[in-house]
Amino acid sequence: MQVTDLPEIKPHVREYHRACFDCLDCGQSTYADSKLPLGDSHFGPRIHALVLDLSLSCRLSHRQIRDHLKRSFNIKVSIGTISSMIERAGQFTKDVFK
Repeated sequence: MQVTDLPEIKPHVREYHRACFDCLDCGQSTYADSKLPLGDSHFGPRIHALVLDLSLSCRLSHRQIRDHLKRSFNIKVSIGTISSMIERAGQFTKDVFK
C-alpha cells in the first residue's frame, strides 16, 4: 500500500543587513538601498506568489488569505499587508514584463 502525504512546511526566515551611514554634520542616518526584488517587504517572492495565486486563481478575500496563512503556515499578517503584497507583486510583474 502506498500513502501519499505532503511534507511539513515551515517558513524560512532570512535576515539581511544593510549598511547605515550617519552624517557627521546633522547626525541623520541613511541606509543603503535594498537590492531585494520586492523592495523592503518583510516577505519573500514565494509568499508573494502564493498570496497572488490565492487571490487571483482561488478568488479568496484578503481575510481568507490571512486566515489561510495563519492556519497553514503559522504566519501572521494583517489585511493591509495582504493588500500591499498583491500590489507589490503586480508592480513587480509589470516592471519585469515591460
